[in-house]
Amino acid sequence: MLNPALNAIVALDAERARDAARAHNRKGTLAGVPLTIKGSLDVARVARECGSRLRAGHRATADATLVARLRAAGAIILGVN
Repeated sequence: MLNPALNAIVALDAERARDAARAHNRKGTLAGVPLTIKGSLDVARVARECGSRLRAGHRATADATLVARLRAAGAIILGVN
């Protein structure tokens, strides 16, 4: 995997993404499309540090509205980039 060298995905949520893919009902505009979310948006239970040491260790408690809508449309969130 190239991510350790590239650091393209800062916080990978692979287990949750796999669970979402297995449980996916193949419905919705974005059915099964894997996405990463910009680090400035909240993704529940995923580190959201915004590239700042001041936010080190911060984890969102809920999805941002955009992320919730993407999930509702069938997208599978891989993590934060």
